[in-house]
Amino acid sequence: MDRVRRCIVRFRNNHGVERSAEVEASSLFEAACRGWAKFKSSDETFDESYRTEEFIVEVHEAPKTYKVNLENLLRWLRGEAEAPLTGCTENGCEGFSTPISTNRCMAEAMAAQD
Repeated sequence: MDRVRRCIVRFRNNHGVERSAEVEASSLFEAACRGWAKFKSSDETFDESYRTEEFIVEVHEAPKTYKVNLENLLRWLRGEAEAPLTGCTENGCEGFSTPISTNRCMAEAMAAQD
């Protein structure tokens, strides 16, 4: 069974206000996708989440924080690039057991837009 971890996903809007969402995920990119889906489901953060350059993922069962560049995340989701962080590939990231399915991640991100 995949090891699911509690994560906080954050970003700063154009005014410097930090937004955050708590998610559970078994990979770094799954956490970023789930956090982004939460931001997009809120009228308050929908537009802001598209203007950020990166999401900060804080893993609460491991003492590591990662930055996920939004453009790199979108390229990775489209299969055009490998994960932007050292130690990460589409097969997982250091500190996570398994990756989210790219199709599932895209479905969650798109569902939040509807």
